[in-house]
Amino acid sequence: MLDSRFRGNDAFDFRFKEKMMVETVLLLVSSLLLGIGSLVLAGWLVISHQFASLDGIFLTLVCLVMALVFFLNCGWSLRSEEFRQLMQNRSKQ
Repeated sequence: MLDSRFRGNDAFDFRFKEKMMVETVLLLVSSLLLGIGSLVLAGWLVISHQFASLDGIFLTLVCLVMALVFFLNCGWSLRSEEFRQLMQNRSKQ
């Protein structure tokens, strides 16, 4: 909850919303990059034939699960109300 002294302050409200927009975009971009990096690492393990050992299979599965988690986070961020508000604010400007 916001403190009562900040409730009517438009400048504070604008800065708070601006920080939330930057945080949402930064989370989306970082999750996307980490998901792509995990897929690239899993692909490299398969291409370099390190996938054939038990350690390689485990590492590939860990990379694929990490990619899934990061891409689910991206999907959740894209479907969230915050991101819709961000895109609507950008289109109004």
